[in-house]
Amino acid sequence: MFTEKFGSYVCDGDTITCEVDGFKATATLHHDDGSEAPWDSECGHGPVSDWTSRSKAPGERVLCEDRRGRRRYYDFAEAVAIAKRDGWGFMPYPLKIEPVEGDHAPYAKRGGRVTAGPYTAFDAEDFNRATAAVYAMHRATFPSDAAYAAAAAERDFAALKAWCEDEWRYYGVSVTIERAGVELVGDYAHALWGIEGNYPGSDNSYFTDVANDLLDEALDDARAKLAELVA
Repeated sequence: MFTEKFGSYVCDGDTITCEVDGFKATATLHHDDGSEAPWDSECGHGPVSDWTSRSKAPGERVLCEDRRGRRRYYDFAEAVAIAKRDGWGFMPYPLKIEPVEGDHAPYAKRGGRVTAGPYTAFDAEDFNRATAAVYAMHRATFPSDAAYAAAAAERDFAALKAWCEDEWRYYGVSVTIERAGVELVGDYAHALWGIEGNYPGSDNSYFTDVANDLLDEALDDARAKLAELVA
């Protein structure tokens, strides 16, 4: 498996490698230029206008501006209402999910530990409950649901603005396999696309998780191709 990690800041073409039973596996990051804007492709974002030359309406913020002076507006007031209605959650720290050890060892087979900054939750059944508990602990630090919704909308606005300024973007991860310098599994045969890279607050560790998810099938294909070559 891949034990090497991608960097906390990634670029197109970054790679990690590992050796498995004489096969060399390489995971490579590729810019996913086919992805839509996050507000068009994902749920959980505030409303964003089309490009327009009109003036900003009450409750809106300027999200980005082009060279022609046209703007996209983020409806912050509506985003707060949506966040409150739909129970948006956010965390100022990266979430880390780990199997538990030591005194909590009985949890290891069925659940685990979720941490984010000062918040830690254990759950005997699944990680989703532990994750929900961490979010609940963070939510409880706010004086009201309205204040939490406003903070969640603020976080969303900052993330979308960062995307507009190309501070983060979508990537694909592909796994290739070779042996003794012979490529057995080429680019894009085993790949996953539409993954957020350099997202605010992220450590990009998910890329390695995806690479390991793709590795087994890529190795199976490599072994089958090798068997054909030596038959």
